[in-house]
Amino acid sequence: MVAPPAEEIEELWQLAQIGNMRKLREQAAYLQGIDPVYGPFASRLDALAQGYHSKQLAAFVARFRTENAVPPA
Repeated sequence: MVAPPAEEIEELWQLAQIGNMRKLREQAAYLQGIDPVYGPFASRLDALAQGYHSKQLAAFVARFRTENAVPPA
């Protein structure tokens, strides 16, 4: 599963922390549209947000957040 860039992951993380499922679903659709390679990631993100699985969603995004950490400037 290919994750989007670290900046996108960070935005998703922030949305997951505040529980903004509507915006997370919008972001999933956006990711699907910008590159089909993000399809599986976006589909999983959307499914979790649609089902209001906030803890699972936060854990899902956190996994990619640590893998794709933005290096310090």
